[in-house]
Amino acid sequence: MTALLLAGLLALPASAAGLKVMSWNIGQVYLGGGRESRADDRDLPRVASVLMKERPDVAALQELQDASQLDRLLALMKGAYRGLAAERSGVDRVTAVLVRAGLSAELVPVSLGRTRPLVAALLPLPEGPKVAVVSLHLDAFDPAKRLQAVEDIFAWAGGLRGPLVLAGDFNLDPSQIPSDQPDHPTWRILVERLDDVGSSAGPTQVFGLRLDHVLAPSAWLSGSKARVIPDARMRWMDHLPLSAELAFRAPPSPPAGSAPPAPQVPGAPRRAVAAPRRDPGTRTASGR
Repeated sequence: MTALLLAGLLALPASAAGLKVMSWNIGQVYLGGGRESRADDRDLPRVASVLMKERPDVAALQELQDASQLDRLLALMKGAYRGLAAERSGVDRVTAVLVRAGLSAELVPVSLGRTRPLVAALLPLPEGPKVAVVSLHLDAFDPAKRLQAVEDIFAWAGGLRGPLVLAGDFNLDPSQIPSDQPDHPTWRILVERLDDVGSSAGPTQVFGLRLDHVLAPSAWLSGSKARVIPDARMRWMDHLPLSAELAFRAPPSPPAGSAPPAPQVPGAPRRAVAAPRRDPGTRTASGR
């Protein structure tokens, strides 16, 4: 029954009731010594080919050099997708979010204050609220920065009425996080609030690690499935795309006269976080 429901919902082309989300770090393996590890323009035709074949509704990409590189990728797909790249604010690589042409969606910057800027796609559900798909890239070296970013993401999401979907390179493999490891609180916070949709999809990185994830709230899901796309990478690329199909439903209604509480992270600062701003069009943001 769940499979039939999922298949039916995913057949709806102009609604987020059924949503296909892809997460892909398109950068290169990090070898140190000043070697370039961001996305290479020579790999963009391959990235475009995979996107055109798989046709995700939303693609969350990581490790682009800047917004102009996203423009070059979009040009290869000749109008099949539009996208927004995060600002380059104190970092040398950016995330991006792409939305398939024909889908109603807002592309918005996500300003977190303490951590690197991100981007999100907001797509309407049939009942009215919007699902927010955030393209996420957590720090590769510092567990404290990873925890800080997760706290800030949930603080930002407190201003949303609809479900939050996180898609990206978390630089966390759940199987490699014992309870005494610094990343354990970070992963615990994530999976207490969101389902690990790709938990059985397999490794997403060439060294056999599962670093890339799509997380979505179980209260909003009527079904989901995920798979890693084999043979998608080329040359020095070290990640494989993770594709997740999500079927959404309305969550249980709160008691009459009560409003659903905004999600809070234990220990997270209760501070003002910038509300989502609309992208003025379909152009990418300028480099940061």
